[in-house]
Amino acid sequence: MTTSATEPRSDVDGDRRTASSAQVRSGRRLVAGAATLLLLVTAGVVGGGQVAQAAGTVACSATGAIDASRTAALRSDCAYDDLAVTVGTGRTVPVPDPGTTLAIGVVMAAGADELPEVSITRDDAGRVAVAVGEKIYGDPTAAQSLTADTSAPAAPQAAPGCGSTTAYSKSSSTWPGALSWYLNGTSQPHPTAASTSVRWGAYSMASKYTRCGYQIKTRATSNYVGTTRYAVGVTTSGGCSTNSDGRNTVGYKALPAGVLGLTCVLYTPARAIEADIAFTTKESFYVWSGTGACKPGQYDLRTTAAHEFGHALGLGHTGANSGQIMQPSIGSCDFSTRLKGSGDAAAMAKLYPLG
Repeated sequence: MTTSATEPRSDVDGDRRTASSAQVRSGRRLVAGAATLLLLVTAGVVGGGQVAQAAGTVACSATGAIDASRTAALRSDCAYDDLAVTVGTGRTVPVPDPGTTLAIGVVMAAGADELPEVSITRDDAGRVAVAVGEKIYGDPTAAQSLTADTSAPAAPQAAPGCGSTTAYSKSSSTWPGALSWYLNGTSQPHPTAASTSVRWGAYSMASKYTRCGYQIKTRATSNYVGTTRYAVGVTTSGGCSTNSDGRNTVGYKALPAGVLGLTCVLYTPARAIEADIAFTTKESFYVWSGTGACKPGQYDLRTTAAHEFGHALGLGHTGANSGQIMQPSIGSCDFSTRLKGSGDAAAMAKLYPLG
């Protein structure tokens, strides 16, 4: 199903966490086989990033957080259920289950200092690597999967205003069916208009429509299920929650300065598992409420939502000023990328082919 333009007749207010949380997190287990001491005594280069050295190993009983530079010291035979990795000041990501990766995608206000994007992966053998911006830490074999898959497939000729590129980057696996999601409206700027803007943003990305004068063939769809009281799995420091609940939740958080939106995506090599999206409460959003024009210093919520749903659907960033939804920043009162440009369109057609 595609995103509805009206509120559902019922919602899921009052939902409580159920077995879905246990199903996702209970996958933590000891990897069978002998313990492997991950002692990297030399540094190398993986995917253009520097692989950090590590000294000693991290005990299986460790809790709290370790610095990203010590990722290589994580043992492959430990679950590390209560351990996180620090990827910036106060910013952490949980150690994922074997065979899964957690990726963070952000969109910035134009001119703001960039918050690095992060991916942390644990392969089937239990080896861990983490990418923080251009730097890569941890096991070199696990780190190979963190290299972005960027290509420029054939696409119809770009129309004026359609952007300057057909290139795109892939940041995570895709969904086998519709991306179904819930909205936690706590702290949203204008309840009805904000909800509508977010749903239109989701539809802008997960549909056949572009601003290029043509439509694409894609199976990508988003399905707004209703409201929820489940927390968004995004932290105010710009990290991801350690409590994965198996539900795709969209909401609002006091994100780091300059960050308009942030998405945490959990996935396997075969498919996406969960995506949580947070929009900031620190900036003023234009929500198309009909109460007046966009004011300087406001940012279009629909455009921001389209970008973050792009991350949720597996897309990474295009180049700066490329005129795409997936360019890394949004200017004040800039509505020019509400609909897909040529690169966005090529990505959705390629990653979610129809038929």
